[in-house]
Amino acid sequence: MRLVYYNYRHLNPLDGRWVNRDPIGENGDINLYKFVNNSLILYIDYLGLYSNQSSAARAAIQKWSQDSINNDQEYCGLICKRKGKSVYIYTEAPGNINSCILHDAPCPKCYLEIAYWHTHGAFIDNDGDGLDDREYETEEFSNADFNYANFYDIDGYLGTPLGKVLMYNHNNDNVIPKKNWN
Repeated sequence: MRLVYYNYRHLNPLDGRWVNRDPIGENGDINLYKFVNNSLILYIDYLGLYSNQSSAARAAIQKWSQDSINNDQEYCGLICKRKGKSVYIYTEAPGNINSCILHDAPCPKCYLEIAYWHTHGAFIDNDGDGLDDREYETEEFSNADFNYANFYDIDGYLGTPLGKVLMYNHNNDNVIPKKNWN
């Protein structure tokens, strides 16, 4: 059997299937053997990982959520799209307990900024009222998050300490839980 290697896994071109599961699991799609949304003519999957901004954001959040909680700090980055191609990547940068500077991890020059992602640190309830004791609610987007997305005209993604993953669609000013993403 002759296989084609795509940096992270092997493809069997005879039956058009990967020989192993997608390394990002169900975060890419429920079909663990799908390749570029089953549209080889329209899409390119340069790294074998991300065919749209949501799958890149999910992968970044999945990678950094546990560290964010363990270290009680935010992590963030940008979702970048290759100019003229359907190739998506994410950048990453560590922040502090209350914020993260997205442009500490800029997109490469041949990529466009199309969204941002970030995590919130640990949920802290020292007074026992069931609410986070920070200046902002860690389970939701903060006003600063909305302002950033609207200023730069891009969508935002958030991973929370209690496991929620949210998307902010800046075009219609709507927060969408992960289960309803396209």
